[in-house]
Amino acid sequence: MEPLIRDNVRILIARIDDWCQQNNAEPPLDLRRWFNYLTFDVIGSMAFSQPFGFLRNRADSKVIEGVGDRHEVPSVIDALIFGLRFNITVAQLSTSLGTVKSVKALVSAITTGLLSSSCYLLASHPECLAKLRKEIDSVMPFAAGDHSDFDQEIVPYDLIIKNLTYLRAVIDETLRLRPPISFALPRRVYAPEGANIAGHHVGQGTIVAVPPYTIHRKASLYSDPEDFKPQRWFQEEGNFDPEKESEIHNLKAYTIPFSQGSRACIGRHIAVVEVQILLATMIRRYDISLVSKDQQLDIFEQFNANPGPLPLIISRRVAA
Repeated sequence: MEPLIRDNVRILIARIDDWCQQNNAEPPLDLRRWFNYLTFDVIGSMAFSQPFGFLRNRADSKVIEGVGDRHEVPSVIDALIFGLRFNITVAQLSTSLGTVKSVKALVSAITTGLLSSSCYLLASHPECLAKLRKEIDSVMPFAAGDHSDFDQEIVPYDLIIKNLTYLRAVIDETLRLRPPISFALPRRVYAPEGANIAGHHVGQGTIVAVPPYTIHRKASLYSDPEDFKPQRWFQEEGNFDPEKESEIHNLKAYTIPFSQGSRACIGRHIAVVEVQILLATMIRRYDISLVSKDQQLDIFEQFNANPGPLPLIISRRVAA
């Protein structure tokens, strides 16, 4: 799947470069909208063998939704000719469109949300952004130049998975603070004998739920749970801390941004790979910052936690 992700990331980088050249960091760019376009096009490439075209067109298109209406004319002959020519019916079109909308909704909420929240938290914590950039530069040095060969500019996934520990920690910490599904997912107790949960007997048929947002902020599990601290996810090389090891265990056991078990999000691995590739490439290539120090990223609670617009100041990086 990496080549499909890279193909679409390449187009996004070209679009952001165009923006930087035309606007010189002013006004801010709404990255959330472009992350939406990217995630839709990646899923289109994976599910339908071609992207939806959001990145190339720089916009969403409503043309397909109007195809059926275009041929609602009082002529049976016209309808038959149209159906024969394109081998399609309105019912088939509606089914395909419904599938696309369902996929778009899920992808938008998870991958776009993770990308938006990661960029926002990094821009809000310049010291974390600088540390991440230093790690990326250590495996793929940045030098002065036009950097116009986009294929060479995308950070390869094999370098990411082998070397970029801090990048993965940034993503995991973002998922802890801003999980894509923050409300409680209900589960029914099916065992005839019931279940023992936190010392309480719960009978068969009872619906129980755990809200990730609340668990991820539990002070008995994590130190400074409201703070963005990617370093909490790993031991510093040459500086083993036994107390930190306990927190790392809790992080792995109780951080459940995608739920757990057989009902966990089936697309979580693809989402994380996509975010790793784009985030590494963007942080290496661009300077990003908040519009103002008190800028917030709004979250709209639906089935998923959907981020609102994310205007950031963005410009091409000129030196290492």
